[in-house]
Amino acid sequence: MLSLQMAELLVQRLASCTDYNINVMNEKGVIIASSDPERVGQFHEAAFKIVSGPDELIEVEGENTFLGTRAGINMAIKENGKKIGVIGITGETEKVRPIALVLKLAVETLIEGEDEKAKNLRHNNQKQYFFNCLTHDNADPQELVVYARKLNYPLDRPRIPILIVPTEKRRVPSCWNG
Repeated sequence: MLSLQMAELLVQRLASCTDYNINVMNEKGVIIASSDPERVGQFHEAAFKIVSGPDELIEVEGENTFLGTRAGINMAIKENGKKIGVIGITGETEKVRPIALVLKLAVETLIEGEDEKAKNLRHNNQKQYFFNCLTHDNADPQELVVYARKLNYPLDRPRIPILIVPTEKRRVPSCWNG
C-alpha cells in the first residue's frame, strides 16, 4: 500500500538527489506528495489513466496535454503486480527517462521491503502469542492448534514444552557470563 507518509518521505529523499520535480499520485490520480508543494492535492489526469487503464507509462511532451500535468514521465507503481499509484518526474522526457526508471524501481523496492517487514512483524507477533498460550495453564488447546497451523508447525509429532525453574540459585561459572 502506498501511504501518504511513505510518499512524502520518498519525495523528500528523492528530491534531495535531483533538481527535477517529483510527484507521487495515489490510485485516484491525486498528487499526494510533491517536491513542488503547490501541486499537492491536485488531480493528475495522466496518473489516473495509468492506474485505471492498461498503460504502465505515459510521457507528456507539452504542458496541459492532460489535465493537471506538466511535461515529463509518469510511471505506474506496483505492489504484488497491482498498480497502487504513479510516480512522475517533470522535465524533458529524454533527459528524465533514466531518472524516472530508477525512481520507479527505488519506490517499488521500498514498498516490497515495507511489506516484508510488516509480514515478519505479524509472524513474530503470532509466534509470541503462541508461546504465551503454551506457557499459561488456561490455554485453549484448539486455539493452540490454530496458531500452530498458522505458523506452519507440524502437528503430526508430539511436542512437550518444558519450563524449568531452578529452586535455588547456583553459582554460574564466570566463563558463562559472556
